[in-house]
Amino acid sequence: MPLNKPPVDTYLRQLKEPLPGVLFSISQRELQACETAQLVELCQKLTSTPALARQHARCAELYFEGYEDDPRVIPEIPECRAWVSKLLQEWPPLLHILETDSALLAFNTVCPGHVRRQDGRIEFVSKSRQDFNETIERFLGALLVLHTERGFGEAEAAPIADDFMRGLGFKL
Repeated sequence: MPLNKPPVDTYLRQLKEPLPGVLFSISQRELQACETAQLVELCQKLTSTPALARQHARCAELYFEGYEDDPRVIPEIPECRAWVSKLLQEWPPLLHILETDSALLAFNTVCPGHVRRQDGRIEFVSKSRQDFNETIERFLGALLVLHTERGFGEAEAAPIADDFMRGLGFKL
């Protein structure tokens, strides 16, 4: 059953308060048409001022409608890979808005590689160390630019990057 989601302008009118627990629910129609403009507009608005950016750090989850019964995981679905890649091209600091699990999902969706299934576990394996490192640099570089532009200090900015890196398996 598709989730009803209010139009972006409804969110934008309600920005007097932080948006707790936002679900970016992406329809199959949006995926197949690779439509990202509304979400890009919303992300830009959610981070348009230092105060809004602080309020909306790690506030959102990605959800791809219609794949609940699909045996593939999201990084294996070509239209999801294309959509997330386009979103990151149009709005690179996505890591700021997404909660850690969704940020890791986005990372695994755009990093060149494959999914490995072993002993009932599913893990993402990057194509090469270079691809893995370049994707990390892309994510963290865009995050740094946004945080610098919004005047975030290290104490504010570091937890987002640190949680993301821990999620990738780094010991900090």
